[in-house]
Amino acid sequence: MIIVLIGPPGSGKSTQGHLLSEEYHIPFIGVGDLVRDMIHSDENEYESKVNSGNLLPDNVVFGIVKTELDKYDLQLGVLLEGYPRTIGQAELLDEYLLKKRVKLNQALYLNNVPQKQISDRIAGRYQCQSCGATFSKEQVPPDFVCERCGTLLIPRKDDTSESLLCRMKEYQKKSLPVCEYYEKTDRLCSVDASRSIEDVFELSKRCLEKG
Repeated sequence: MIIVLIGPPGSGKSTQGHLLSEEYHIPFIGVGDLVRDMIHSDENEYESKVNSGNLLPDNVVFGIVKTELDKYDLQLGVLLEGYPRTIGQAELLDEYLLKKRVKLNQALYLNNVPQKQISDRIAGRYQCQSCGATFSKEQVPPDFVCERCGTLLIPRKDDTSESLLCRMKEYQKKSLPVCEYYEKTDRLCSVDASRSIEDVFELSKRCLEKG
């Protein structure tokens, strides 16, 4: 089973992605984390672009994704969280999967989250200063210490109100058309992400099991 999980900032993609990964025993690939790891380990011209809420060029992001996908046996499945974010990225992914002789089973679209709820969720996110791992409000350890490397967690640099505004504009302009792209090929299932974590998880499973 190959799944992509898409939706606006703060829609719960990472939380649901980890739950679904465990449920179906498939690898979880958080593309946002991979991008942040890249700019964290090798500061370059993309760091300010990411922190301000802008999207990176399609070929740059796909290069990161392809490197990660190549590590896995895709016949056994994989879950991509936060990718693709543009039509170009969706097309590159389809071309790559075709060459691997596998196909995307389902694009889960987490939607219907009010702006205030998005802002509240984003306000509670933290990131590791060392390895770049991101934790949602529900995942932040009580001692604010990273479970991966033991470093103190801090609020995410790209979770400012200015960054969120920019990311929402980018999402409306470039990411919403991705939903139409998958809907045209009958691979999209919308999930009401304004509900509880447990409800969204159950709704997501229904989408996958009926698809």
